[in-house]
Amino acid sequence: MGILFKLHFFDGELIEAESEGIDLARKGFNVTPISGNNKKAWVPREAVKYVEYLSGMQEAAPDFDPRDGQALDKIILRFTDNTILRTYRDDSFSVDGEGITARIWDADTQTLKRILIPSHSLKAFFTVDKWNSNVEESEEVSSPEET
Repeated sequence: MGILFKLHFFDGELIEAESEGIDLARKGFNVTPISGNNKKAWVPREAVKYVEYLSGMQEAAPDFDPRDGQALDKIILRFTDNTILRTYRDDSFSVDGEGITARIWDADTQTLKRILIPSHSLKAFFTVDKWNSNVEESEEVSSPEET
């Protein structure tokens, strides 16, 4: 059995699938969708906005992001479609030439979810003092379900 994850595409489509692993250094990856008519799929890396891990990569938390109030940098991830995700520069946050690994707070499920973002999906990421300093509310995305 592979890793269970949800692929988020720029057009809003979501595909829950399984794979032996996702490596952003590759041009694409093979996945097995967990529902529907498709048995296998090859997904080009450029088609993916971000990957949300569903198995083994989530942490249950109380009614709020447990990182709130800690002395961690606030990070705004701004995508090329002008949506954003918020995160913190915690011990899970990392940047390499192919993308960013981070955790985001999902208030609906009260979990911290690990995500993987290909570099091509981002316009930039910003370290900020306040969450809303230069971002209009209509552009904000605070959980994966809203993207």
